[in-house]
Formats: sequence, C-alpha cells, structure tokens
Amino acid sequence: MAHRIMRAGVLFLALLALNWDEASSFVTPTPPPAGSGFAANSSYDGSECVCTIQVPSTIQCTSYTNTDTLAQIEYAQNQVIQLSVQVDSYVIQYNQQSLRIEELSVTMLATLETLMRIDEGDLIATRPEIEQMRHEIKDMERLLIELERNHTSNTIITQLQAEIANLTSLLDELEYNEHADTTELLKEIGALKDKLKDCQESDQITGLYDSWDEPGKQDTCSELLSVSLPYTVGGLESVYGAWFRDPIKNTRKVYSFSLANGRYYGVVSQFNTLIDYHGDTGEVEIRLNDNALGPGMVAYNGSIYYNRYSTRYITRFDVTTNQRPATREISDALYSNQGAYRSIAYTDFDFLTDESGLWLLYTTSAANGFIVVSKVDQVTLEFTETWQTNYPKNAAGNCFIACGVIYCTNGFDSHINKINYKFDTKTKTETFLDIAFDNKYLKTYALNYNPRDQLLYGWDNGHQVVYELNFKEDVTN
Repeated sequence: MAHRIMRAGVLFLALLALNWDEASSFVTPTPPPAGSGFAANSSYDGSECVCTIQVPSTIQCTSYTNTDTLAQIEYAQNQVIQLSVQVDSYVIQYNQQSLRIEELSVTMLATLETLMRIDEGDLIATRPEIEQMRHEIKDMERLLIELERNHTSNTIITQLQAEIANLTSLLDELEYNEHADTTELLKEIGALKDKLKDCQESDQITGLYDSWDEPGKQDTCSELLSVSLPYTVGGLESVYGAWFRDPIKNTRKVYSFSLANGRYYGVVSQFNTLIDYHGDTGEVEIRLNDNALGPGMVAYNGSIYYNRYSTRYITRFDVTTNQRPATREISDALYSNQGAYRSIAYTDFDFLTDESGLWLLYTTSAANGFIVVSKVDQVTLEFTETWQTNYPKNAAGNCFIACGVIYCTNGFDSHINKINYKFDTKTKTETFLDIAFDNKYLKTYALNYNPRDQLLYGWDNGHQVVYELNFKEDVTN
C-alpha cells in the first residue's frame, strides 16, 4: 500500500508540472497579413509571458491616401488590442488555475497523509455505524443553519453548535477504536434531534420579529461592552447594498437597497413588515428620480438620505411625496472611492442615525483622509456641527454611531475583526477598543445603528444580518 501511496504522490506532482507547462499555450498572436512587413510572436520562459510585434524599419507616409500604409497601421493597432485581450484572458485563467492547484494540493496531501497513517497502523477503519452517525450530524448542521436564518435566539444557537461540535469530537475518537461502545453516543444524537425539532417548531411563529417591534431598553450612552454574533435575516441578493428601518416614522417598514452593479442604483425596495421582507412579499418600489451611489443610505423621519451618483451632493428624498426637497454639495469632500472605507465599495458618504438624529461620516482634502463627522439637519441638510477625528477613513472597515459616539471596525472581511476605535462627539475624545466583531459572510459593506430597536443592521456579501449591542448597565437607577 505504501508503494501505491507514493505512486499517487508522484502522479499528483507530475500533473502539477504538466499544468504549469501548458501555461505557455494561452497567448498566441494572430499572424500578420502577407507582405505587410510586420511580425508577431510570443514566448514563455516558465515565469513570464512575452508578446512582441516587429514593425518595419521604415514606413514612408508619402500620402495620406496610401491604403497599404493605413492597412499596416490598422493591423498593428488591432494586433495590440488582440494581444491585450489574450493576455488578460491568460491572467484570469492563470489565477483560476493557481487557486485550483492550491486546493487540489491541500486535499491531495491530506489524503496521502491519511492513507499513510492507515497503512502504518496509526489509524483504524471504523464500522458502518460511524458513517451513518456522520450523515445524521450533517443533517443536524443543515437544520441548525436554517434555524439561524429564522432568527432563533443567539444563545440557543451557540449552545446547539457546541453540542454538535462535542458529538463530532466523540465520533472522531471512535475512528481510533473500532471496539468503542456507540450506544451512549446514539442516545445523545437522539436527544439533540429532539431539541432541534422543538426549537424549529417554536421558532416558526416567534423569533426576533416580536422583539423588533418594541423600542430598545438599554442605556446606549453607557460603555459598549460587546456585540453579538450576527443573525441572518435574508440572503442571495447583490454583494453590495444596505438595508434599514426608519427609527421615527413607519418604524415597522423595511427598506432594502441592492446594488446590482456594485456602484449605483435608482430604486429602493420597501416592505410593510420584517416578515414581508423575509418572505419577499408585498414589495413597493421607490424610484429616487436619480441614482444613489454606494451603500451609505438611511431612512429617517419619512425621508431617505443618500449620495448622488458621481458627485459631492447629498440628497434627501421624501418617501410620501416622492420628491427631493433638499440637496446640497459638500465642497472639498472626497468622493467616488477617493474617501471610502477599506472595502472601497463607494462608501465615501455614510449616513448614520442615532438617538439624537441624523449624521454624515465622510472625509475631505483638508482633513487629509481622516474621518470627519457632521450632525445634519434632517430638513435642510445643513451641518449644525462638525468634528474631525484622528482616525484614517480608509483604515476603517465600517462605522456606526450610538448616542453621539462613533464606533469603527478595523476590517470588513474576517471573522476575527474588532471594533477598535471610538470617538465621543460630546467630549471630543477618542479611545482604542478591543471588541470582537464577526463579518459572518466576509464582505460587510454597510452597517447602521437603529436607535429605536438598538440593533445594528449589516449588509454582508449579499446577506442581511443584525447584531445585538450590549451596553454596560446603569447601576445608579
């Protein structure tokens, strides 16, 4: 068996080498027309692809009506374009091949290692019951994902995840002992199935929907202690977008702004309730009469606020009248990805809401890219007060504001990011934090705090998620 394993490893390396040798065949220039004096060629030295066009030593432009010369020049231009397209295609194929090779390498090496351990007697093959139990645990994991999308309590989800992980660990141990007693493990699996079934039945009616209709009870002006893992409300929409609720007017309605092209769009979807949004029923399209750029949009007191496409203008759109009663240019503001968050994603202008009203987070040339935040008059869009921080905007993954305090994450694409910075507009002080923050789907392009329900709404790689914020209790009351 050892010879078979070694042979498999050699075969894998041979295939890997063959894959790289074929790279040189991707770019092939089109032959020039006969008699043109031009020549095209490509070469590959194992590390670099070189495409060349040889031009005649002398081209005499004796007449602008010389069709031969014009044809030669046109050929040269077309050849350059064709080679550029072929090189781009080669780079894409090369990158895709590299990823496939890396994945294949990891899988193959792990398989070879497992086979070697079995051959050497370190690992013992297990009974058919082991595979059956593995299938059952997989079924429970899929059910747990569905429950999480249906907004089961985060505490329950975490507990069930821990129990499934424990069962998986016990099952792994059985692989090393073919004489192990599986009776106790089968009992635990049955008990966990019952828990999941009860949880599923009870969560079809309740869940987060009920609690979201009530105002928040925490003192958000106290210290932020932690942020929950995200609840998934929906998914499978455009990678870029934002979703939010108006904390003042028609607070049950849900707004969704999905950026199909990743940059701008002129339609906002409105749903009467969160249940309608989750079920994608009763959608009403709100047409803004122009295009909004980026996911930094919010709703506040019956209006939608956004940055107008490819400009420094911010706009207020009245949902009731379908009119734009106010628009304003922010001179010196950086725009069109010049003043965006780390995610880029046209997040130059980020409207935010909290207990005191409407805010705008951005940066300017004068601020040298550091975060600037302004309190915005909800009617006129005039700034009532402005603060400049010492935190670079392009270093932040996302930011939100609660009770006049700005909180920023240090990334948007990891499970282990942090809320690492806050700026208090009341005291004009800034502090570095260390609060865990999980970007569950690894691409959080929008975050906005709703002061009514005290939840944080996020758009994460096409998924709509919410976070619960945990503030320090006020012990004086």
